Amino acid sequence: MKLPNPYIGIAPPPGIAVPDPDLLIRDLCSEESPRECFAYPPEAPVFWIKYGHMVYWNEVCAQVMAYEGLRQLGSKVRAPAVFYAQMNYPYTYIIMEYVPGKTAGECLEAAQDDSARELLAQSVSLAISELHRIPIEPGTRPAAISGDKIRHCLLFEDYGSPLHYENVQHMEDHFNAVRVSCVPPVANDLCKDLTTAAIVSRVGRKTGPFQAPRPGTARLLPVRFIPRQLHHQ
Repeated sequence: MKLPNPYIGIAPPPGIAVPDPDLLIRDLCSEESPRECFAYPPEAPVFWIKYGHMVYWNEVCAQVMAYEGLRQLGSKVRAPAVFYAQMNYPYTYIIMEYVPGKTAGECLEAAQDDSARELLAQSVSLAISELHRIPIEPGTRPAAISGDKIRHCLLFEDYGSPLHYENVQHMEDHFNAVRVSCVPPVANDLCKDLTTAAIVSRVGRKTGPFQAPRPGTARLLPVRFIPRQLHHQ
């Protein structure tokens, strides 16, 4: 998915103005930080703002794809909308929808019995499964949503792949060549790719289950791109 820079997303709620770029960069996000998030305005949040030199443009693409894809599927899971994003190298700025509620990690800490923890695990599993349902165009190479190289903190030194894989076979051959062993993953496993802190969960309210994945470095690959033949040679 290719998005223009700056990216202007959905319109904000009536009567609400998205912070303009000068206010965003010079005032709201003036503090240097590798990765920072905050609610705005603080007294009655409408936006969730994320910025830093370790915030990547692929996060914008992944979040827009998740938001649009889940809506097209009619899923009960949803991702926060993106109102505005801009990359002013080396910084990326994202203004997104503010979602009230606790993160799944906070809910897990507050869970008092196994049934509450099981309900939370099921909701997180549902969120990941629904993301996997978003269709991918045939012939799409295994890459970041933006089309850049894959980033993954566990698989690659310096977090990024040294190669831009043409297809799954190319990726598999490279992994085997550098003697990487891998246990075939389960699609719904909650691993480093989507931590409990990355999902806002509202479970058991009148509105029903609600999960809002907040893409970090968006390392979750669609199921069709998971090479299951990787082995130690």
